[in-house]
Amino acid sequence: MKIITPEWISAIATALGVIVAIIGVAVAGAGIFMGKIKNSNSILPKEIEAVVQEILANRQGLPSTESITPEGIAAKKGEIAALTRAIEALRAPDSLDRKRRAEAEAALLRGDTLAADTLFAEIEKTAAVSEGAAQKRQAAAAARHRGAIAFLHDTRGALAYYQRATEHDPEDAEAWNRIGMLKSRLGDLAEAQVAYERALT
Repeated sequence: MKIITPEWISAIATALGVIVAIIGVAVAGAGIFMGKIKNSNSILPKEIEAVVQEILANRQGLPSTESITPEGIAAKKGEIAALTRAIEALRAPDSLDRKRRAEAEAALLRGDTLAADTLFAEIEKTAAVSEGAAQKRQAAAAARHRGAIAFLHDTRGALAYYQRATEHDPEDAEAWNRIGMLKSRLGDLAEAQVAYERALT
């Protein structure tokens, strides 16, 4: 039988304190970040909202993130916001033809992410080799959209895309926030805290 010493109790209390602090930073970071998103785009078009809900309903192979914990709720809101921005980007006028973008969105509705990922990969590649801050932000946005789409079936793949977004644009708060959520989901709480702190700076 082990004897519980004051040092042992102190070590456990310290470890629990660190875990609670990390969770607190994650929840606060997600709340602040989601507040910024809500204020910048307070009402989602009903049509895009319906598309996002259908895509989420049709996805396969991921555990549900619809936990009733504050962390679970923040994760679900972040997932919906990221996917919404990816759909909005597919619908945005740019150099890609409308038919191809519409086909990519239709494929997403069926659970096929390849066409949308291919479109965003082309945008990311073109913007990444261009000079200038605006092009780097465009490359980061394309990588974030790829992360949102990958998250439908591959947590680690999504993490890689969000990390690439921060390589294109180290000030990309949205990408840092998503990295924090994904690192937390994967159990890497120390790196999650670092990412959340970067999102807030």
